[in-house]
Amino acid sequence: SVLKLTDLIINRELINDTNRRMNCDLGNVNKQINASQKQIEAIEIIENKIGLDELKESEKIGCVARKEYPEDTLMELAERLNLSKSCLNHRLRKIIEIANELKGV
Repeated sequence: SVLKLTDLIINRELINDTNRRMNCDLGNVNKQINASQKQIEAIEIIENKIGLDELKESEKIGCVARKEYPEDTLMELAERLNLSKSCLNHRLRKIIEIANELKGV
């Protein structure tokens, strides 16, 4: 009975660990999707208000890539563009900033 109780405790811990990992992974996926959507919305605002050609070339490249690969993580998109994750993140934040200015936010 002690062995069964030990097995039960170990089994519960494994299930709890698995659930925690799945919840964490799901949270990360949701953050990734929300960030991508926010970036795409910003890109569309810029396209509609002034056009992408008004952006710096580096920002325009980021816009085109994000729209082409909306499901990519920041790291995957950075690798496609041969950039650091930090550099791409900075460009995408700048794009959101420009869109907010165009919206008057």
